[in-house]
Amino acid sequence: MTLRRSLPVLTALTCGLGVLPGLPARAAAPPVEAVLTLFADPKAIAAGGEVRLSGTLQGRTEAGDVIPIPGEAIEIDNLNTVEDDGLDALTRTDGSYSVTASLRETGTFRARFEADGQKADSPRVQVRVLATAVLHDFGVSYSPSRRFKATGRLTLSAGPNDDPTRIDVSLQYSPDGRRGWRTVTRTRPDAHRGLRFGPFTHAPGWWRLRFPGDEHYAPATSTVRKAWRWKTSFDALTFTPRRIKVGKKITVSGVLYRTGAKRKGRFPYARQKVAVIFLCGKTWRVAAKGRTDAKGRFKIKAGTWCDARYQVVFDGTAKGDTLRAYSKSAKIDTLGRPTLN
Repeated sequence: MTLRRSLPVLTALTCGLGVLPGLPARAAAPPVEAVLTLFADPKAIAAGGEVRLSGTLQGRTEAGDVIPIPGEAIEIDNLNTVEDDGLDALTRTDGSYSVTASLRETGTFRARFEADGQKADSPRVQVRVLATAVLHDFGVSYSPSRRFKATGRLTLSAGPNDDPTRIDVSLQYSPDGRRGWRTVTRTRPDAHRGLRFGPFTHAPGWWRLRFPGDEHYAPATSTVRKAWRWKTSFDALTFTPRRIKVGKKITVSGVLYRTGAKRKGRFPYARQKVAVIFLCGKTWRVAAKGRTDAKGRFKIKAGTWCDARYQVVFDGTAKGDTLRAYSKSAKIDTLGRPTLN
């Protein structure tokens, strides 16, 4: 029992040795030389862009150890200007510091430290302000047959190389205009700074022009343009009769539908022109034309000239917002001598 009671006393005495009077804690050796670093990220920015200037303040002791120097003021100067930029920072517990600067012209920076007889200058760091590239006058067109075209212009500010014909500009597509941007094709401006893309077939969506930047010019992105048309389709189609004497007329009927932003699902497409076409030999021809009623319905009499496949087509609206649509085809057999091959 006596030994068990004496253990806490012994422990307390042992733990308290570090704070007994006359036994001061061991202090770290003071630094004899201060070392200051400075880094810039990024090292090239657009005019008005921001750069992060950061570094560390450390000291070397007589024993050769490297220790951080916290709580000291660091003054950062832009050597390309005569004005005081006010870029001051305070070192953290690990000796690090950082500030953010906005530049409109190329700058060369140096960090300085001076206190208690110690002083240090960092190496100089240059941050380049890139020349400006502007993508403008961007326009798109999208036909009912899903054919896409785009035009635009590239303007370069005065820079080391102001020849726009050497720069690759990307045409990018996104299905929703917010994410998933991908490059569809690239081109270079002509001598008049003009850009032309297409025509080519593509799904509806959102488009933009993009220049990723290079060693002379900052990146540039155009405004986003929407090239969109709504799907159309046929339903309830009938072709009667399926066997008929050459020269007689068949009846083609059905309903034209469309989709749109203001209504969910498809709905009848009223008062639109449709055509009945047929394939005789290797050539498609127009057999008859008609128009849908207020409920999207149509009923058209179409002539016959030979054994042929018949189909209904809606060409879309050139100045509207709908795509072209084709119906399923139906085989019509004719009796008698064909009048077309």
